[in-house]
Amino acid sequence: MRPAIALTLVITCQLMITVTIIAVNISLPAIRTELRLSVSGLSWAENAYLLAFGGLLLLGARTGDILGRRRTFVAGVIVFTAASVAGALATSLVWLITALAAQGVGSALAEPAAIALIAANVPVGPRRNRALGIFSTTTGLGLTLGLVVGGTLSTVSWRLALLAAIPFGAAILALVPMAVRETERVKGRFDLAGALTCTVGTTALVYGLVRASGEGWTDVWTAGTLLGAVLLLTATVVIESRAAQPIIPLRLLTNRHRGGAYAALLLVGTLGGTLLFCLFQFMQDVLGLSPVGTGVAFLPFALTLLVAALLTPRLPTRPVLVCGILLVIAGALWLTRLSPSSGYAEALLGPLLFLGAGYGFAIAALNLALLSRVPKDAGGAVAGLQQTMVRLGASLGLAGTVTVFTLVAGAGETAELAVRGYAGAFGLTVAFFALALVVALVTLRPSGIADDENG
Repeated sequence: MRPAIALTLVITCQLMITVTIIAVNISLPAIRTELRLSVSGLSWAENAYLLAFGGLLLLGARTGDILGRRRTFVAGVIVFTAASVAGALATSLVWLITALAAQGVGSALAEPAAIALIAANVPVGPRRNRALGIFSTTTGLGLTLGLVVGGTLSTVSWRLALLAAIPFGAAILALVPMAVRETERVKGRFDLAGALTCTVGTTALVYGLVRASGEGWTDVWTAGTLLGAVLLLTATVVIESRAAQPIIPLRLLTNRHRGGAYAALLLVGTLGGTLLFCLFQFMQDVLGLSPVGTGVAFLPFALTLLVAALLTPRLPTRPVLVCGILLVIAGALWLTRLSPSSGYAEALLGPLLFLGAGYGFAIAALNLALLSRVPKDAGGAVAGLQQTMVRLGASLGLAGTVTVFTLVAGAGETAELAVRGYAGAFGLTVAFFALALVVALVTLRPSGIADDENG
Protein backbone atom coordinates (compact mmCIF):
# COMPACT_ATOMS: atom_id res chain seq x y z
CA MET A 1 0.00 0.00 0.00
CA ARG A 2 1.34 3.44 -0.97
CA PRO A 3 -0.90 6.12 0.57
CA ALA A 4 0.65 9.01 -1.38
CA ILE A 5 0.12 7.29 -4.74
CA ALA A 6 -3.34 6.13 -3.68
CA LEU A 7 -4.30 9.72 -2.84
CA THR A 8 -2.86 10.94 -6.14
CA LEU A 9 -4.99 8.42 -8.03
CA VAL A 10 -8.13 9.40 -6.14
CA ILE A 11 -7.51 13.09 -6.88
CA THR A 12 -6.73 12.26 -10.53
CA CYS A 13 -10.10 10.53 -10.79
CA GLN A 14 -11.89 13.59 -9.38
CA LEU A 15 -10.01 15.86 -11.77
CA MET A 16 -10.82 13.58 -14.73
CA ILE A 17 -14.53 13.77 -13.96
CA THR A 18 -14.63 17.48 -13.15
CA VAL A 19 -12.47 18.57 -16.08
CA THR A 20 -14.42 16.46 -18.57
CA ILE A 21 -17.85 17.60 -17.39
CA ILE A 22 -16.88 21.29 -17.27
CA ALA A 23 -15.30 20.95 -20.72
CA VAL A 24 -18.47 19.38 -22.11
CA ASN A 25 -20.58 22.22 -20.69
CA ILE A 26 -18.31 24.80 -22.31
CA SER A 27 -18.64 22.93 -25.60
CA LEU A 28 -22.47 22.82 -25.62
CA PRO A 29 -22.85 25.60 -28.23
CA ALA A 30 -20.50 23.73 -30.59
CA ILE A 31 -22.31 20.44 -29.91
CA ARG A 32 -25.65 22.07 -30.70
CA THR A 33 -24.37 23.45 -34.01
CA GLU A 34 -22.69 20.25 -35.24
CA LEU A 35 -25.47 17.85 -34.22
CA ARG A 36 -28.21 20.36 -35.10
CA LEU A 37 -29.91 20.08 -31.75
CA SER A 38 -32.97 21.99 -30.61
CA VAL A 39 -32.90 23.95 -27.35
CA SER A 40 -34.80 21.14 -25.59
CA GLY A 41 -32.41 18.55 -27.04
CA LEU A 42 -29.45 20.55 -25.80
CA SER A 43 -30.96 20.72 -22.31
CA TRP A 44 -31.29 16.92 -22.26
CA ALA A 45 -27.66 16.61 -23.31
CA GLU A 46 -26.71 18.97 -20.50
CA ASN A 47 -28.76 17.19 -17.83
CA ALA A 48 -28.31 13.51 -18.79
CA TYR A 49 -25.09 13.25 -16.78
CA LEU A 50 -26.48 15.10 -13.78
CA LEU A 51 -29.62 12.96 -13.56
CA ALA A 52 -27.77 9.63 -13.78
CA PHE A 53 -25.04 10.75 -11.40
CA GLY A 54 -27.30 12.34 -8.80
CA GLY A 55 -29.80 9.51 -8.88
CA LEU A 56 -27.30 6.65 -8.59
CA LEU A 57 -24.78 8.08 -6.11
CA LEU A 58 -26.13 6.35 -3.03
CA LEU A 59 -26.59 3.06 -4.85
CA GLY A 60 -23.04 3.34 -6.18
CA ALA A 61 -21.78 3.99 -2.67
CA ARG A 62 -23.49 0.88 -1.32
CA THR A 63 -22.06 -1.12 -4.22
CA GLY A 64 -18.58 -0.20 -3.02
CA ASP A 65 -19.33 -1.33 0.51
CA ILE A 66 -20.59 -4.75 -0.61
CA LEU A 67 -18.42 -5.56 -3.65
CA GLY A 68 -15.23 -3.78 -2.56
CA ARG A 69 -14.34 -0.13 -3.03
CA ARG A 70 -11.26 -0.63 -5.20
CA ARG A 71 -13.20 -2.93 -7.53
CA THR A 72 -16.07 -0.43 -7.71
CA PHE A 73 -13.65 2.48 -8.21
CA VAL A 74 -11.96 0.71 -11.14
CA ALA A 75 -15.33 -0.19 -12.67
CA GLY A 76 -16.46 3.42 -12.40
CA VAL A 77 -13.29 4.73 -14.07
CA ILE A 78 -13.66 2.21 -16.91
CA VAL A 79 -17.32 3.11 -17.46
CA PHE A 80 -16.62 6.85 -17.37
CA THR A 81 -13.67 6.65 -19.76
CA ALA A 82 -15.49 4.35 -22.20
CA ALA A 83 -18.57 6.58 -22.09
CA SER A 84 -16.43 9.64 -22.82
CA VAL A 85 -14.99 7.93 -25.91
CA ALA A 86 -18.50 6.91 -26.99
CA GLY A 87 -19.69 10.47 -26.55
CA ALA A 88 -16.84 11.79 -28.66
CA LEU A 89 -18.02 9.53 -31.50
CA ALA A 90 -21.69 10.55 -31.21
CA THR A 91 -23.54 11.42 -34.40
CA SER A 92 -27.03 11.85 -32.95
CA LEU A 93 -28.80 13.25 -29.88
CA VAL A 94 -29.81 9.80 -28.56
CA TRP A 95 -26.24 8.55 -28.88
CA LEU A 96 -24.86 11.58 -27.06
CA ILE A 97 -27.45 11.48 -24.27
CA THR A 98 -26.80 7.78 -23.72
CA ALA A 99 -23.05 8.37 -23.50
CA LEU A 100 -23.41 11.28 -21.07
CA ALA A 101 -25.82 9.28 -18.90
CA ALA A 102 -23.26 6.45 -18.88
CA GLN A 103 -20.68 8.98 -17.70
CA GLY A 104 -23.02 9.70 -14.81
CA VAL A 105 -23.18 6.00 -13.98
CA GLY A 106 -19.39 5.79 -14.00
CA SER A 107 -19.09 8.83 -11.73
CA ALA A 108 -21.70 7.45 -9.32
CA LEU A 109 -19.57 4.31 -8.93
CA ALA A 110 -16.15 5.99 -8.86
CA GLU A 111 -16.60 9.10 -6.71
CA PRO A 112 -17.97 7.58 -3.47
CA ALA A 113 -15.52 4.68 -3.77
CA ALA A 114 -12.66 7.14 -4.31
CA ILE A 115 -13.46 9.05 -1.13
CA ALA A 116 -13.91 5.82 0.84
CA LEU A 117 -10.52 4.62 -0.42
CA ILE A 118 -8.84 7.55 1.30
CA ALA A 119 -10.26 6.32 4.60
CA ALA A 120 -9.21 2.75 3.79
CA ASN A 121 -5.66 3.51 2.63
CA VAL A 122 -4.65 6.43 4.88
CA PRO A 123 -4.57 5.86 8.66
CA VAL A 124 -6.69 7.93 11.05
CA GLY A 125 -4.94 11.03 12.33
CA PRO A 126 -2.94 13.92 10.84
CA ARG A 127 -2.07 12.01 7.63
CA ARG A 128 -5.71 11.33 6.81
CA ASN A 129 -6.65 14.90 7.69
CA ARG A 130 -3.96 16.22 5.34
CA ALA A 131 -5.16 13.84 2.63
CA LEU A 132 -8.74 15.06 3.02
CA GLY A 133 -7.52 18.65 2.89
CA ILE A 134 -5.70 17.97 -0.37
CA PHE A 135 -8.74 16.13 -1.73
CA SER A 136 -10.90 19.17 -0.96
CA THR A 137 -8.85 21.27 -3.38
CA THR A 138 -10.02 19.31 -6.42
CA THR A 139 -13.19 21.41 -6.79
CA GLY A 140 -11.33 24.62 -7.58
CA LEU A 141 -8.56 22.92 -9.54
CA GLY A 142 -11.03 20.88 -11.60
CA LEU A 143 -13.13 23.96 -12.32
CA THR A 144 -10.18 25.99 -13.52
CA LEU A 145 -8.54 23.17 -15.49
CA GLY A 146 -11.90 22.33 -17.03
CA LEU A 147 -12.38 25.90 -18.17
CA VAL A 148 -8.87 26.33 -19.55
CA VAL A 149 -8.43 22.84 -21.04
CA GLY A 150 -12.03 22.54 -22.16
CA GLY A 151 -12.09 26.02 -23.63
CA THR A 152 -8.87 25.38 -25.54
CA LEU A 153 -9.92 21.97 -26.85
CA SER A 154 -13.42 23.10 -27.78
CA THR A 155 -11.95 25.74 -30.07
CA VAL A 156 -10.62 22.81 -32.13
CA SER A 157 -13.45 20.31 -31.61
CA TRP A 158 -15.90 19.53 -28.83
CA ARG A 159 -15.04 15.86 -29.34
CA LEU A 160 -11.51 16.49 -28.04
CA ALA A 161 -13.02 17.79 -24.80
CA LEU A 162 -14.54 14.35 -24.21
CA LEU A 163 -11.42 12.48 -25.29
CA ALA A 164 -9.46 14.35 -22.60
CA ALA A 165 -10.68 11.66 -20.18
CA ILE A 166 -8.55 8.98 -21.86
CA PRO A 167 -5.09 9.87 -20.44
CA PHE A 168 -6.57 10.35 -16.96
CA GLY A 169 -8.38 7.02 -17.09
CA ALA A 170 -5.42 5.13 -18.52
CA ALA A 171 -3.06 6.43 -15.82
CA ILE A 172 -5.49 5.50 -13.04
CA LEU A 173 -6.11 1.98 -14.33
CA ALA A 174 -2.39 1.33 -14.79
CA LEU A 175 -1.41 2.36 -11.26
CA VAL A 176 -4.38 1.25 -9.12
CA PRO A 177 -3.28 -2.44 -8.79
CA MET A 178 0.10 -1.50 -7.34
CA ALA A 179 -0.93 1.45 -5.18
CA VAL A 180 -4.42 0.84 -3.76
CA ARG A 181 -5.44 -2.08 -1.60
CA GLU A 182 -8.91 -3.58 -1.72
CA THR A 183 -11.12 -2.79 1.24
CA GLU A 184 -12.83 -5.33 3.44
CA ARG A 185 -16.20 -6.18 1.93
CA VAL A 186 -19.32 -5.76 4.01
CA LYS A 187 -21.15 -9.07 4.13
CA GLY A 188 -24.72 -8.77 2.99
CA ARG A 189 -26.96 -8.00 0.09
CA PHE A 190 -28.50 -4.99 -1.55
CA ASP A 191 -31.62 -3.57 0.03
CA LEU A 192 -33.59 -3.64 -3.23
CA ALA A 193 -36.71 -1.84 -1.97
CA GLY A 194 -34.64 0.93 -0.38
CA ALA A 195 -32.37 1.13 -3.42
CA LEU A 196 -35.35 1.52 -5.77
CA THR A 197 -37.17 4.23 -3.81
CA CYS A 198 -33.92 6.05 -2.98
CA THR A 199 -32.62 6.01 -6.55
CA VAL A 200 -35.90 7.04 -8.18
CA GLY A 201 -36.60 9.59 -5.45
CA THR A 202 -33.16 11.19 -5.70
CA THR A 203 -33.34 11.26 -9.49
CA ALA A 204 -36.78 12.90 -9.29
CA LEU A 205 -35.46 15.48 -6.83
CA VAL A 206 -32.49 16.35 -9.06
CA TYR A 207 -34.77 16.51 -12.13
CA GLY A 208 -37.29 18.70 -10.30
CA LEU A 209 -34.60 21.16 -9.23
CA VAL A 210 -33.06 21.20 -12.71
CA ARG A 211 -36.48 21.74 -14.31
CA ALA A 212 -37.31 24.48 -11.80
CA SER A 213 -34.22 26.37 -12.97
CA GLY A 214 -35.58 26.36 -16.53
CA GLU A 215 -39.37 26.25 -16.22
CA GLY A 216 -40.02 27.79 -12.81
CA TRP A 217 -41.39 26.38 -9.56
CA THR A 218 -45.05 26.67 -10.64
CA ASP A 219 -44.58 24.44 -13.69
CA VAL A 220 -46.85 21.39 -13.38
CA TRP A 221 -44.07 18.90 -14.12
CA THR A 222 -41.71 20.62 -11.70
CA ALA A 223 -44.24 20.58 -8.86
CA GLY A 224 -45.33 17.01 -9.62
CA THR A 225 -41.77 15.71 -9.80
CA LEU A 226 -40.74 17.39 -6.55
CA LEU A 227 -43.86 16.09 -4.80
CA GLY A 228 -43.11 12.60 -6.09
CA ALA A 229 -39.53 12.94 -4.87
CA VAL A 230 -40.69 13.89 -1.37
CA LEU A 231 -43.08 10.90 -1.24
CA LEU A 232 -40.44 8.47 -2.50
CA LEU A 233 -37.75 9.72 -0.15
CA THR A 234 -40.19 9.56 2.75
CA ALA A 235 -40.91 5.95 1.77
CA THR A 236 -37.14 5.38 1.70
CA VAL A 237 -36.83 6.53 5.31
CA VAL A 238 -39.62 4.16 6.38
CA ILE A 239 -38.08 1.24 4.48
CA GLU A 240 -34.55 1.94 5.71
CA SER A 241 -35.71 2.14 9.33
CA ARG A 242 -36.87 -1.48 9.05
CA ALA A 243 -34.17 -2.93 6.77
CA ALA A 244 -31.54 -5.24 8.21
CA GLN A 245 -28.88 -3.85 5.85
CA PRO A 246 -30.11 -0.44 4.64
CA ILE A 247 -28.62 1.35 1.65
CA ILE A 248 -28.57 4.47 3.88
CA PRO A 249 -27.87 3.69 7.56
CA LEU A 250 -30.19 6.22 9.22
CA ARG A 251 -27.80 6.59 12.16
CA LEU A 252 -25.66 8.71 9.83
CA LEU A 253 -28.44 11.30 9.73
CA THR A 254 -29.93 10.96 13.21
CA ASN A 255 -26.57 11.62 14.87
CA ARG A 256 -26.92 15.34 15.62
CA HIS A 257 -23.37 16.28 14.69
CA ARG A 258 -23.08 14.22 11.51
CA GLY A 259 -26.60 15.16 10.43
CA GLY A 260 -25.79 18.81 11.02
CA ALA A 261 -22.64 18.48 8.92
CA TYR A 262 -24.65 17.01 6.05
CA ALA A 263 -27.23 19.83 6.31
CA ALA A 264 -24.46 22.45 6.32
CA LEU A 265 -22.85 20.74 3.31
CA LEU A 266 -26.12 20.96 1.37
CA LEU A 267 -26.31 24.71 2.03
CA VAL A 268 -22.60 25.34 1.33
CA GLY A 269 -22.93 23.37 -1.93
CA THR A 270 -25.42 25.94 -3.26
CA LEU A 271 -22.50 28.24 -4.10
CA GLY A 272 -21.51 25.95 -7.01
CA GLY A 273 -24.75 26.53 -8.92
CA THR A 274 -24.81 30.28 -8.30
CA LEU A 275 -21.14 30.86 -9.06
CA LEU A 276 -21.17 29.04 -12.40
CA PHE A 277 -24.46 30.54 -13.60
CA CYS A 278 -23.74 34.15 -12.64
CA LEU A 279 -20.02 34.67 -13.03
CA PHE A 280 -19.62 32.56 -16.18
CA GLN A 281 -22.19 34.70 -17.93
CA PHE A 282 -20.97 37.99 -16.44
CA MET A 283 -17.38 37.35 -17.46
CA GLN A 284 -18.26 36.29 -21.00
CA ASP A 285 -21.30 38.49 -21.78
CA VAL A 286 -20.41 41.68 -19.89
CA LEU A 287 -16.61 41.59 -19.67
CA GLY A 288 -16.27 39.90 -23.08
CA LEU A 289 -13.86 37.16 -21.94
CA SER A 290 -13.43 33.93 -23.92
CA PRO A 291 -13.97 30.55 -22.23
CA VAL A 292 -10.20 30.23 -21.80
CA GLY A 293 -10.02 33.79 -20.45
CA THR A 294 -12.82 32.95 -18.02
CA GLY A 295 -10.81 29.97 -16.77
CA VAL A 296 -7.77 32.16 -16.19
CA ALA A 297 -9.94 34.77 -14.47
CA PHE A 298 -11.11 32.07 -12.03
CA LEU A 299 -7.52 31.27 -10.97
CA PRO A 300 -7.69 33.48 -7.83
CA PHE A 301 -10.70 31.45 -6.69
CA ALA A 302 -8.91 28.14 -7.32
CA LEU A 303 -5.64 29.22 -5.69
CA THR A 304 -7.22 30.58 -2.52
CA LEU A 305 -9.42 27.48 -2.30
CA LEU A 306 -6.26 25.37 -2.55
CA VAL A 307 -4.46 27.26 0.23
CA ALA A 308 -7.51 27.26 2.52
CA ALA A 309 -8.15 23.54 2.07
CA LEU A 310 -4.51 22.70 2.81
CA LEU A 311 -4.50 24.85 5.98
CA THR A 312 -7.79 23.46 7.34
CA PRO A 313 -6.50 20.12 8.76
CA ARG A 314 -4.16 22.01 11.10
CA LEU A 315 -6.98 24.06 12.64
CA PRO A 316 -10.06 23.30 14.80
CA THR A 317 -12.98 22.25 12.62
CA ARG A 318 -15.93 24.38 13.70
CA PRO A 319 -14.06 27.74 13.93
CA VAL A 320 -12.63 27.13 10.45
CA LEU A 321 -16.09 26.29 9.11
CA VAL A 322 -17.56 29.44 10.66
CA CYS A 323 -14.70 31.53 9.26
CA GLY A 324 -15.22 30.04 5.81
CA ILE A 325 -18.96 30.71 5.85
CA LEU A 326 -18.39 34.32 6.93
CA LEU A 327 -15.84 34.84 4.13
CA VAL A 328 -18.34 33.55 1.54
CA ILE A 329 -21.03 35.84 2.95
CA ALA A 330 -18.63 38.79 2.66
CA GLY A 331 -17.72 37.89 -0.93
CA ALA A 332 -21.36 37.38 -1.93
CA LEU A 333 -22.37 40.70 -0.35
CA TRP A 334 -19.62 42.38 -2.38
CA LEU A 335 -21.02 40.84 -5.56
CA THR A 336 -24.51 42.23 -4.85
CA ARG A 337 -22.99 45.58 -5.91
CA LEU A 338 -22.20 44.45 -9.48
CA SER A 339 -23.06 46.87 -12.28
CA PRO A 340 -22.65 46.83 -16.09
CA SER A 341 -19.63 49.13 -15.71
CA SER A 342 -17.91 46.88 -13.17
CA GLY A 343 -14.43 45.77 -14.15
CA TYR A 344 -12.61 42.60 -13.20
CA ALA A 345 -9.95 44.10 -10.92
CA GLU A 346 -12.23 46.27 -8.77
CA ALA A 347 -15.44 44.23 -8.76
CA LEU A 348 -14.52 40.53 -9.15
CA LEU A 349 -10.97 39.91 -7.95
CA GLY A 350 -11.70 40.63 -4.29
CA PRO A 351 -14.93 38.58 -4.18
CA LEU A 352 -13.23 35.65 -5.93
CA LEU A 353 -10.50 35.67 -3.28
CA PHE A 354 -13.08 35.76 -0.49
CA LEU A 355 -15.26 33.08 -2.10
CA GLY A 356 -12.32 30.79 -2.85
CA ALA A 357 -10.88 31.00 0.65
CA GLY A 358 -14.31 30.71 2.28
CA TYR A 359 -15.47 27.80 0.16
CA GLY A 360 -12.12 26.04 0.64
CA PHE A 361 -12.31 26.39 4.43
CA ALA A 362 -15.97 25.35 4.57
CA ILE A 363 -15.77 22.33 2.26
CA ALA A 364 -12.52 21.06 3.77
CA ALA A 365 -13.84 21.47 7.32
CA LEU A 366 -17.06 19.60 6.51
CA ASN A 367 -15.13 16.84 4.71
CA LEU A 368 -12.94 16.46 7.78
CA ALA A 369 -15.96 16.42 10.07
CA LEU A 370 -17.64 13.70 8.01
CA LEU A 371 -14.73 11.60 6.77
CA SER A 372 -11.91 11.80 9.30
CA ARG A 373 -13.61 9.00 11.27
CA VAL A 374 -15.90 6.73 9.28
CA PRO A 375 -18.01 3.78 10.51
CA LYS A 376 -16.24 0.68 9.19
CA ASP A 377 -19.38 -0.85 7.71
CA ALA A 378 -20.65 2.33 6.05
CA GLY A 379 -17.67 4.07 4.46
CA GLY A 380 -19.32 4.12 1.05
CA ALA A 381 -22.61 5.38 2.47
CA VAL A 382 -20.86 8.24 4.29
CA ALA A 383 -19.01 9.23 1.10
CA GLY A 384 -22.11 8.78 -1.06
CA LEU A 385 -24.19 11.04 1.17
CA GLN A 386 -21.36 13.59 1.19
CA GLN A 387 -21.30 13.73 -2.61
CA THR A 388 -25.11 13.69 -2.81
CA MET A 389 -25.43 16.72 -0.54
CA VAL A 390 -22.87 18.69 -2.56
CA ARG A 391 -24.63 17.87 -5.87
CA LEU A 392 -28.11 18.53 -4.50
CA GLY A 393 -26.81 21.78 -3.05
CA ALA A 394 -25.51 22.87 -6.45
CA SER A 395 -28.85 21.97 -8.07
CA LEU A 396 -30.75 23.86 -5.36
CA GLY A 397 -28.43 26.84 -5.75
CA LEU A 398 -28.94 26.89 -9.53
CA ALA A 399 -32.73 26.59 -9.23
CA GLY A 400 -32.86 29.34 -6.60
CA THR A 401 -30.48 31.53 -8.59
CA VAL A 402 -32.52 31.30 -11.78
CA THR A 403 -35.71 32.00 -9.81
CA VAL A 404 -34.27 35.15 -8.23
CA PHE A 405 -32.71 36.19 -11.54
CA THR A 406 -36.08 35.91 -13.30
CA LEU A 407 -37.90 37.84 -10.56
CA VAL A 408 -35.32 40.63 -10.58
CA ALA A 409 -34.30 40.79 -14.24
CA GLY A 410 -37.04 39.03 -16.21
CA ALA A 411 -35.45 37.61 -19.32
CA GLY A 412 -32.38 39.81 -18.81
CA GLU A 413 -32.76 41.46 -22.21
CA THR A 414 -30.21 44.19 -21.44
CA ALA A 415 -26.85 44.06 -19.70
CA GLU A 416 -28.18 46.30 -16.93
CA LEU A 417 -31.10 43.96 -16.20
CA ALA A 418 -28.90 40.85 -16.39
CA VAL A 419 -26.33 42.25 -13.96
CA ARG A 420 -29.13 43.28 -11.60
CA GLY A 421 -30.29 39.66 -11.70
CA TYR A 422 -26.78 38.35 -10.95
CA ALA A 423 -26.50 40.74 -7.98
CA GLY A 424 -29.87 39.58 -6.65
CA ALA A 425 -28.82 35.94 -6.96
CA PHE A 426 -25.79 36.55 -4.75
CA GLY A 427 -28.18 37.97 -2.17
CA LEU A 428 -29.73 34.50 -2.10
CA THR A 429 -26.24 33.05 -1.52
CA VAL A 430 -25.95 35.26 1.56
CA ALA A 431 -29.23 33.80 2.85
CA PHE A 432 -28.14 30.19 2.21
CA PHE A 433 -24.82 30.70 3.99
CA ALA A 434 -26.41 32.56 6.89
CA LEU A 435 -28.58 29.48 7.42
CA ALA A 436 -25.48 27.26 7.12
CA LEU A 437 -23.84 29.36 9.83
CA VAL A 438 -26.79 28.77 12.17
CA VAL A 439 -26.71 25.03 11.48
CA ALA A 440 -22.96 24.87 12.15
CA LEU A 441 -23.19 26.76 15.43
CA VAL A 442 -26.16 24.77 16.71
CA THR A 443 -25.23 21.22 15.69
CA LEU A 444 -21.44 20.85 15.44
CA ARG A 445 -19.02 20.44 18.31
CA PRO A 446 -15.94 22.73 18.23
CA SER A 447 -13.81 19.71 17.29
CA GLY A 448 -16.29 18.38 14.68
CA ILE A 449 -18.03 14.97 14.71
CA ALA A 450 -18.05 12.81 17.79
CA ASP A 451 -15.10 10.45 17.98
CA ASP A 452 -17.09 7.23 18.01
CA GLU A 453 -16.90 4.96 15.00
CA ASN A 454 -20.62 4.43 14.80
CA GLY A 455 -21.52 7.72 13.23
